[in-house]
This record gives sequence, C-alpha cells and structure tokens, in this order.
Amino acid sequence: MKLSAAARLAWQIAAAEAAMARHPLIEREHLLIGMCSLHKTMSFVRFVKAESLPMEEIRTEADHVEEILSTMGISSSTLRRGVRSRLRPG
Repeated sequence: MKLSAAARLAWQIAAAEAAMARHPLIEREHLLIGMCSLHKTMSFVRFVKAESLPMEEIRTEADHVEEILSTMGISSSTLRRGVRSRLRPG
C-alpha cells in the first residue's frame, strides 16, 4: 500500500515520538500524535530546505485533519498534548 506524503510524514513523526518515549513499537497513539503534529511540523519545515517534500500536498492533508477535528470542537494541539501526557514510557 502506498502512503501519501502526509501519511509518511505522520509516520516519521510517530516513529520519533515512540523512540523518544523508549517504546519498542509505534503504537496507534504515536500515529495520532503524528497526524496532529502535521501543521506544527509544516511551520518548522518552511525554515529548512525541504525541496524533496511535496509541501502543498502535505499542507492540504494537514488542513483536512484540522477541519475534521475542528468540526468536533477539538484542537490538534490539545489532542496531541493530551495523548502524549497519557502515554507511559516504554
């Protein structure tokens, strides 16, 4: 199965989250954190050279995630922080 650029980036963020928490595996919570971190990561990426990343494609998907969460009255940063605070170290 081929993942979109945003899904690959969310997976990489999830892997970093798992590694920082010393989890041996990427759990669904790490992936949720990765999805909720796309906008935050996009604002960082604009300051570094990232020509290899399809920025518009990722931004479109990140916007879609934000839209879905906002229709439920959820902030991606609040959700991300809440999930992270409930994860136990690996």
